[in-house]
Amino acid sequence: MYIDIIIFAIIAGVLGANLYKLLGKKPHIEGKEKTEEKIKLSNQNPDHFDKNIDYYKQEILNADKNYSEESFLNGAKKAFRIIVSSYKENNIKIAESLIGPKVFKAFQEQCDLQEHKLKSFEIIDLRASIVNIEIIKKIAKIKVLFESKQRNILEKKTEIHDVKDIWTFEKIIGSKNPNWLLAAVTTE
Repeated sequence: MYIDIIIFAIIAGVLGANLYKLLGKKPHIEGKEKTEEKIKLSNQNPDHFDKNIDYYKQEILNADKNYSEESFLNGAKKAFRIIVSSYKENNIKIAESLIGPKVFKAFQEQCDLQEHKLKSFEIIDLRASIVNIEIIKKIAKIKVLFESKQRNILEKKTEIHDVKDIWTFEKIIGSKNPNWLLAAVTTE
């Protein structure tokens, strides 16, 4: 049991370090047509599409040449898995470097109140799409809709839940730190 916790902590640390390297970085150079095609595909959900998204996306690109929507969403999905798993396992400290102070405090308070009845947790399926981008002063905020299927294994039963969350990630424009921090969580 103790070895499992240590192994989990090591894996979480490695994932956190890799996430630090991934969020906001562009993996390779793409042609204009391919980028436009990805933007069109990611914005096909009309219920969540913000008309100002292209303007703010361009502002982020102007300030951070390494930003790409694809790598941001990949990093956001990794952050989602790490944060939700550590929360469900009542060990939110593992994800502290990915979470802004206010959200971390709220998660920590909830973890302290939980009675740990969960034997196992797994995210079976995860989809993410950007629903809003805005820049306020020098802070870029990206809202991401996460649609996930989550399996909770309790003492005597297994529960599967479809969950929709909107998470807001923030980053100071021009910061050398590539991390986007989780700044707000809402459930849809």
